[in-house]
Amino acid sequence: DAFGVDWTPDGLRRMAERYGLLILHNLPKTRQALPALKQGNPQAILLMYRELYCVLREENDHQQSVGGYDWIDATHPEWFQLDTKGQRVEIPDYPGRWLMDLGNPEWQDYWIQRTLRDVVDHGWDGAYADDVITTVRAHDLPPLATYPDDASLQKAVTSFLARAYPVFQQAGKRFMINASETYR
Repeated sequence: DAFGVDWTPDGLRRMAERYGLLILHNLPKTRQALPALKQGNPQAILLMYRELYCVLREENDHQQSVGGYDWIDATHPEWFQLDTKGQRVEIPDYPGRWLMDLGNPEWQDYWIQRTLRDVVDHGWDGAYADDVITTVRAHDLPPLATYPDDASLQKAVTSFLARAYPVFQQAGKRFMINASETYR
């Protein structure tokens, strides 16, 4: 396996026994392994990995976001974050990933509902939201139209998290984030 995972029943059992928290991509192979992982360690917390700040134009087994790029492009172009020149922001150090307007309540609802649905439908214990950016310098971003400084971006991110946490908690699911100030 490209990630070095032993997908045999014994390999899954050993993985579950060794780790109390597993963060895994929402792949068919992974979803099939969830019962074996729980059997190997009933106390293990199994979180579905999901990018928070962007949507990918094309999804695959190694790169996943909330999905729906074409639908969003056609029906909700206002969800895309624009730069100060009025252009959509493609993440400079991750081509094919498009920055979303983290403060847009409709985008927030879309991400939260779609992510929670995947968590519930496939038996995850919760979601791990990666790349919760907290600086406008993250990933070498160009100047953003909506968020000119860190404080305005952080306010948007805080509003996103304030909406997400209660929804997951009410559903009995965990919600963990990786907050980042990634920049060169």
